[in-house]
Amino acid sequence: MVAWRVLAAVLALFLAACVQACGPRGKHLLGAPDRVSSDDPEVQKAVHFAVTEYNKASNDMFASKVMRILSAERQIVSGIKYILEVELGRTQCKQGKFHDLETCDFSATPHKTLCKFKVVSVAWTEETSLSKTCRPFNN
Repeated sequence: MVAWRVLAAVLALFLAACVQACGPRGKHLLGAPDRVSSDDPEVQKAVHFAVTEYNKASNDMFASKVMRILSAERQIVSGIKYILEVELGRTQCKQGKFHDLETCDFSATPHKTLCKFKVVSVAWTEETSLSKTCRPFNN
């Protein structure tokens, strides 16, 4: 009985040391999201996918495009998950009537939307999925 208590105490100390070493001052926890640059090509690819899917699902007559990327994180899951916070603005281009969204100008008073996108890319199955939460953004 005493041996189990000693073993439990040693394990608790070991876990506390691991948490301390891997906490905010140390390296990140294995499997936890890492901040990445919004300029990273893979982040840009994930944002492009998310905005394309967002526009496909939108009831708005006009397409939206990225005004700015507020944050980007990458997490290793059963593939790679990108967690993106993106500010979108309405453009002057009607849905389905443009070839390149980047050439579309923002409307005079772009209705802004704040979206949290989660893009999961599984390379070996060539599948990419999106979940999103969006709300009007006044700034």
